[in-house]
Amino acid sequence: MDAKLRANGTWANVTPPLVLGYDVSGVVEAVGLGVSEIKPGDEAIVRRLAARPGETVLIHGGAGGVSSFAVQIAKAAGARVLATASTANQEVLRRLGADVAIDYTKDDATEGGAS
Repeated sequence: MDAKLRANGTWANVTPPLVLGYDVSGVVEAVGLGVSEIKPGDEAIVRRLAARPGETVLIHGGAGGVSSFAVQIAKAAGARVLATASTANQEVLRRLGADVAIDYTKDDATEGGAS
């Protein structure tokens, strides 16, 4: 969402002034007291995604804010990426690196998609 707001000045009827910070990715710099699940130096998204070469990953809403990064990260990790999006965003999925772009308005993702 942040990227769309910056590119277009508005998105989903949200207009500035506003506080950005809906989408996150990066490296953890510090954690608060009592936090044990993550530590400084951990990478966001990659650790949770845990995609490996040869695996197949299905990402719903692959043209969205965080999901568009997940498509790219999974692809970079060597996974076969299947991603869903509307008809208007099928080319976006391909540009992001999805191996299979599934139009959720026409195809059932549980059946393997179309292209």
